[in-house]
Amino acid sequence: MSLKKVCQEGNKWVTFATVGAAVTGLYSSHPGLTRDSIPEYLFFTAIIAFRVKLYLDDEVFFLSKAEFLTRHFKIGMIFAVASWILIILSALSIATLDNAYLFFLFAVAASTLWIVAEAFRIGAYREQNIWVGKNAIYMAILAFLIWLHPDQQPIYDWAALAALLIAIAVDWGLSDPVSKLHQLEAKT
Repeated sequence: MSLKKVCQEGNKWVTFATVGAAVTGLYSSHPGLTRDSIPEYLFFTAIIAFRVKLYLDDEVFFLSKAEFLTRHFKIGMIFAVASWILIILSALSIATLDNAYLFFLFAVAASTLWIVAEAFRIGAYREQNIWVGKNAIYMAILAFLIWLHPDQQPIYDWAALAALLIAIAVDWGLSDPVSKLHQLEAKT
């Protein structure tokens, strides 16, 4: 099996594992939707949407931009695997949101380092600059959720999680990974 195929299969299975971990994490402590569990359900939605978007972005990268034998790719994949593990841990931790937010923050940071490692190869292309910028927005929202939100006032959590979902939705709309993937698959 080629390195490209290994990366694609790993990306796919990490996405499945993230979805399974999110369901497990959510239902381990909140089997039903109540007012108190709204943040968990919002975060569940955000992490699933984010991971599926990452899956599509990574597939586009593996099909079009990746140079699998370079040193930069290998260094980048160390950060990618770290990001993949951290996002699964975040999904598993939904029942304890502070832990889930922290793992997610670290996952986005590792993903950003993957982008940077790859950018050193030939210089950053436009899309990588956008990815780093949107990752900074995600990390700022997560930092607010971890350290800055007022205690005992869930409206701030709801607002921050809504902002995270909006940021992910805007990211989906602007990058349109499904169309890019279809175009690449049509070429092969």
